[in-house]
Amino acid sequence: MCALFAETRPSGEVFLSLAESVTANGIAPIESGTIAGVRFSLVSARGEALKGSARVTLDSSAGLALDRAYLKARFLHDAGSAALRLTLGKAPISWGKGFLFNAGDPIFGALPRVTALSSDEYRTTTAWMASAYVPLGTFSFVEAVGLPRVSSRSGDQNAGSDENATITVARAVTGIENPNNRAGCRALITPGWDVLQSVETGFLASDTGILSAYGAFDGSFVVDWYGALSARWDKVGSNPQTPELALSFGLFRIFSIIPGRQLTARAEALVYPAANRELWYPELWLGLTDDLSVFARGIVATGRRVAHIADEAMSGDAVIDATGALDALPWLDSGSALASLGFSWVLLNDITLSGDALWRLGKGDDESIEPGLTVQAGFTCAF
Repeated sequence: MCALFAETRPSGEVFLSLAESVTANGIAPIESGTIAGVRFSLVSARGEALKGSARVTLDSSAGLALDRAYLKARFLHDAGSAALRLTLGKAPISWGKGFLFNAGDPIFGALPRVTALSSDEYRTTTAWMASAYVPLGTFSFVEAVGLPRVSSRSGDQNAGSDENATITVARAVTGIENPNNRAGCRALITPGWDVLQSVETGFLASDTGILSAYGAFDGSFVVDWYGALSARWDKVGSNPQTPELALSFGLFRIFSIIPGRQLTARAEALVYPAANRELWYPELWLGLTDDLSVFARGIVATGRRVAHIADEAMSGDAVIDATGALDALPWLDSGSALASLGFSWVLLNDITLSGDALWRLGKGDDESIEPGLTVQAGFTCAF
């Protein structure tokens, strides 16, 4: 390790989360209870040419998990600028534009799995991959990626302790399983205008015939804006259906209400036009001091009921594949919402205290979400 990497930086984090629900039966994606764990990270580098990163988490809920483990290599020109960058391993990758909603992400989907509204970063999923990144100029590039089929074996209740231990380790390493081989490419260019700062387009294909293509844009005009549009074909080349279209759009602005104190406002939308299903995400974040901040966030669902979309797909009457619309928070049905108020307080630079209250709001005839209140408190200590 010392010969390969000149600089190695280990770090760790201990965390504790307590959550209690006012109602007897909460909804499954909003997990109540106590979660305690520890996270270890290691970042190594050899100049600008080679970098490695690994992180392992052990907690009382999910057990052992390999969050990331990858190598990045940069091949440099004689002048010192990068000509090619290669990534191999379990790594994060970000396609498209969006904070919570991102229709331009064919790898991880338009919406990540949301278990709370107290996170400052929702898109943290990693996957096993190999990617090549070729810069085309200042902030412009082409990137190709391959994601191999990765799956852990299903557990056998009658298996011995050694086999169960092997299965547990396999699941920890694979993480979110990728049942298909996938590959794709994207290109991003920067026109250099304020109103349109970048244009990105790409595709991702699966060996099962699924194809996703997208375009994403961002810029600034009074407020910062960004958006993405995607099309997904369920079966390409074999009597394909009309593609499922998805659109996401966001607005972002930072206000200085008093000197040194900033108010951040964000609003996002995710729309599936053919399925007539929409999700809305508003957010306000206020820094009261350098270490103490408060926030208000929410998700609102409108449009057709999830059950109606699913029934149409099952009956064969649907002219599109509604996979994306059904995967977008299926437990949050039309007329239902989540609303959250919370705070984050940094102590001694290494200790963070946080808390939030989450309200679940639903229509009276809507059984997909039970109205109620969940209160959560968190503690994180980095070392």
